Amino acid sequence: MTMAYPNFLSSSVANTVILYGQISDPARLWEVMNTDIESLEPLTSQHTVIKQNQDVIRLSSPGWMDVTFNERMTLTKSSDLYLLCREKIMRGVSNFDLPLRRFLETYLDFVWAQTENLEDEHRSSGAGSTLFSSEDWSFSGWLPLPQAHVLLPSTFDETRAQFAEVDVAFWGGHRLIAVCLEGVATPLPSKQQKRDYLFDNHPAIDVISIPRDRMADGQFPADLFPLALTRYWDNLSYPHGPAPQKLVLQTPS
Repeated sequence: MTMAYPNFLSSSVANTVILYGQISDPARLWEVMNTDIESLEPLTSQHTVIKQNQDVIRLSSPGWMDVTFNERMTLTKSSDLYLLCREKIMRGVSNFDLPLRRFLETYLDFVWAQTENLEDEHRSSGAGSTLFSSEDWSFSGWLPLPQAHVLLPSTFDETRAQFAEVDVAFWGGHRLIAVCLEGVATPLPSKQQKRDYLFDNHPAIDVISIPRDRMADGQFPADLFPLALTRYWDNLSYPHGPAPQKLVLQTPS
């Protein structure tokens, strides 16, 4: 019997489901989740459901991290809040996955460094705001989804849910970006088959393969990525800070 679950090939309601983070068995996690697409949160610390025409998933997007009341009240500087975002992202990646950690660190460094370029632009054009600092814009950077497992349509396997794994995924509003770090390890044939299916069939995907030598100097390979990712503030009227769906009250110990 064909299983019914979200399908990025659907002609009526195309949805892309991504489980991300340190997940040993994505199929098992999917089984225990509530797989009614209408009741799934659009973004959590473990998954995202990307609908057609959905906006960019950013560091400011609600749902991917929970902030305790104490954290939100004590971290008033943008630099401290950005560091908290960074820590929560890196905490979801294995300490032994050095290439992935290096990529994420260089990306997050790049997002923060871009605020200096934005400040220079504002200074030269006089377009800056007295309400926001350039550092406030850092949370408009695109949210990386590390160790991303993309749910494949049931046409790939009618018996159980199958996932294609990529090192990092980004959602840019119109296109899914799949990042593959070259030279890490040769994918198993079954893993490569799933990747190939995803790359060949997803209607809105861009695959970016990053050679090992591009990461050797510790710099983010910005030239390989779309301008909308590197100039993440373009077309935004004002910045948003980290926006969890709820503040989690910290229980006194």
